[in-house]
Amino acid sequence: MNPDPAVGATVSVTPTLPRDRSEEADYYTVLVSPSANLSYALSYTDISEPPFDVTTGLDVDAIYYWQAIASNEGGETPSDRWEFLTSDVIETYTIRYFAEDGGCIDGEPTRVVEEGGDATAVRAVADSGYRFDGRSDGASAVERTDIEIVAGLEVTAGFSRRPVHVQDTRRRKTSRWRDYPRKRSGTKGSPG
Repeated sequence: MNPDPAVGATVSVTPTLPRDRSEEADYYTVLVSPSANLSYALSYTDISEPPFDVTTGLDVDAIYYWQAIASNEGGETPSDRWEFLTSDVIETYTIRYFAEDGGCIDGEPTRVVEEGGDATAVRAVADSGYRFDGRSDGASAVERTDIEIVAGLEVTAGFSRRPVHVQDTRRRKTSRWRDYPRKRSGTKGSPG
């Protein structure tokens, strides 16, 4: 399990923890504490599917430590311990992905992201008869994930018509020379 929010990130007093999932887990327990050894932890149990929103109990401008414990019938697997800082003012930025005529955006085209957070992956998909030419910011990859956001972003995917190659299938006439016997001029023998 990867830390999200990232280690040392500044988050709101109601953060979302964790955002990825273990395939083997049946449920999770999330511990949040002002102590690095997780004593006096707020414990959120029986979480069936991440993410989990911490909705109460955190102070502003405080460092908290957290750990996710994945559980199934075979036992428990704790994650590493990570930390984050809370703030009552978290800057958010709007990320927008647009597509010109000839294609579309597959994924979440508009998203509000907290400062330092990541946008979700998007993919430029060309319509039939079109091709992807690149993005307005110069990026040429079909798929992109913008990470560690520190400002708003608007990017447009460009598309153009594919050239159409037409093959001429008509039968071409060819000229041929043919030799025909020539008529002879003159007399045919003398009367006798």
